[in-house]
Amino acid sequence: MPMLPMTDEDLLGVLALWDAGFTGQEIGQRIGRSRNAVLGALHRIRHDERPCHCLKPENRDGGMPAGWWKRRKVAA
Repeated sequence: MPMLPMTDEDLLGVLALWDAGFTGQEIGQRIGRSRNAVLGALHRIRHDERPCHCLKPENRDGGMPAGWWKRRKVAA
């Protein structure tokens, strides 16, 4: 049975515990989620806060087109 999405209260609790210095595993045990679920939620929340680290200005548009890897030719 799949887990339900994290509620807003869960996310606020994750952020508070993370800022208090708890590890992903400790937070997951407290809220009944896996370490990866906690770290994934933190990554998605914090993603908007991070600036782009692209070196080329033309690559700062936000990403690649969807499915770009499917159109790539692989050398045999």
